[in-house]
Order: sequence, then structure tokens, then C-alpha cells
Amino acid sequence: MAGEQIIEELIRSYYSYIVENKEIFHFIEQFSTCPALQANCGFMKGPGNLNQLLTDLKRKQILNDYNNDNLYAILFSPVKTIAVKGCNSEATAMERLDELIAIIQKALIKGY
Repeated sequence: MAGEQIIEELIRSYYSYIVENKEIFHFIEQFSTCPALQANCGFMKGPGNLNQLLTDLKRKQILNDYNNDNLYAILFSPVKTIAVKGCNSEATAMERLDELIAIIQKALIKGY
């Protein structure tokens, strides 16, 4: 996949997950900062795979060489804001998501 497609897929998949699994998402969000739970989780496969993907995309010079934590924040935090805003219509949410994808592609893809 091209860099543009990868970013779009990551963002749309995360948005869909939040919208389709609201209760699970909010539960995880609520307890994600609890030190006792974090200590018992250990290494989680999903975030590890994402870290590896971001590292690989930087190594292939598809993404700009930013810290993976910053890439993660830029890719996913704004998506969460759009997805949890319940007063938006689906059409409005999609418009905002499309615009967000374009912004993130310009910011992260090397030579874009």
C-alpha cells in the first residue's frame, strides 16, 4: 500500500472500532491510566505491532522520521475526538474524518 492508503486505513479502522464498540472503548479509556492495571498488562500485541509498522514505514522512508509516540498521537487522538462527539451527524463526522486524513497525510508522509 502507498503511504496515503496506509494512513487512511489506520484512521478509518480506528474510527470504525470506536463507533462500533463504544462501551468497550469507553471502558478501556476510563481505566487505561490506572497504574495497577497497566502494571499487570505487560506487553500488548496490538500496540507492539503498530509500533513495528510505524518503524518500518519510517525505515522505508514512507513516513517522516518522527518519534513513534508522536506519530501515534497524531494518527489516533484526533480520530477519537471525532468519533466520541455524539452530537455530530454521520455525514458531518465523515466530512471531518476526510479532512483529518488529508491533514495527517500532508503532515506525516515523506515528500508529500
